[in-house]
Amino acid sequence: MKGVRILLLLVVMISGSLSAASISLRDLDKMEDVALADRLQRTLIIQYQLIAACEKQSSLSAQFLWQTYPLLQSDLVESATDQERRDGIIKLISAIQQSRSVPVACLKAIPSQKVSSVRKLLLVPPSLNGDTLRFYKELSPACFPVASKGSFQEKENNACFAGDRMIMKDLEQQSLSVHADTLKFANELFLTANTAKSQDSIDLFNVYLKVARPDVKKMFTLLAAFSTSGNSGLTGWLQGVEDAALVKDLNDRALSATEVYSNFKFLQAAKMSYQVFRQISDEKKLKLTLFGNSFDKWNRHNVIAAYLGCREQGAEEQVVANVSRIGLGYESKDFIAHLRQGISWNSSVANFKQDTQRYRDGALLGYQACH
Repeated sequence: MKGVRILLLLVVMISGSLSAASISLRDLDKMEDVALADRLQRTLIIQYQLIAACEKQSSLSAQFLWQTYPLLQSDLVESATDQERRDGIIKLISAIQQSRSVPVACLKAIPSQKVSSVRKLLLVPPSLNGDTLRFYKELSPACFPVASKGSFQEKENNACFAGDRMIMKDLEQQSLSVHADTLKFANELFLTANTAKSQDSIDLFNVYLKVARPDVKKMFTLLAAFSTSGNSGLTGWLQGVEDAALVKDLNDRALSATEVYSNFKFLQAAKMSYQVFRQISDEKKLKLTLFGNSFDKWNRHNVIAAYLGCREQGAEEQVVANVSRIGLGYESKDFIAHLRQGISWNSSVANFKQDTQRYRDGALLGYQACH
């Protein structure tokens, strides 16, 4: 944990500031915890409600959960000292972990004895069928409740994500750590950009080769894990892989509460290393490439599309078409969210056209790189 914070301090000192968010390292650390506390609180309430249904038979004591889950209301998190905040989060995690150990009498209330995500799956569009339906179900798109505005000071109106469970599954199958390996790759990108001279060229796959053996699919999986969603301290909610990783850790009986919290921070650090890498690249006017193609204007839409294009099997035209349809669906929701935020019609339309094209471009590059 200490090493992660020292690393981020180094990142901020070298880059000057986190200009994208205009936020100090300490404030970022606090806002990460605010987002995490909100998610843990929601999770523990669900666990409490399940256990309360069989409280009379349970020696686990729903009373313990009742006393614990209100500990970190958002106002307390925002005013607590750093140590009080972290201690409170550890207590929340510990309470959730204890809630898994239900007695036999409670198995009807909690049949799996596992913590579930708070996400709400989106309904499957009735028009989907065949391979497109299979692809949609694998992506498992879902939306999340959001309470915090995060450092951007804007509450997310389209708090939805797809592909996070797919990414986690691929990380496990490829023997990659969502915490250690993402941080290693993201840090190398940051260090490479920081030592580069103005207008130098950097190819992301060549940077990946500094920390791992050649494997294009693994590179795309790691890149998708830390670059397709923002840091929770900036956005105010646990996006995509963060949620999947947290749920997995909460259900891992070999992990202590402190280790669960540390793992969360490792992934946050990986995301910030990548974001600072992009910031430095812009400031130095570095020429970023990926397999000979410009990466300068790529964002999370391009990356998730490239990851999907790489992993999907089938004819190139069909794979690109499937990924493009998914992008069309997401951007339709995003288009409506932009209008609700007060963004003009013309700007919303321009963003929609640009981002839907990103899915096609990314999918094509990913497919051609891996097949």
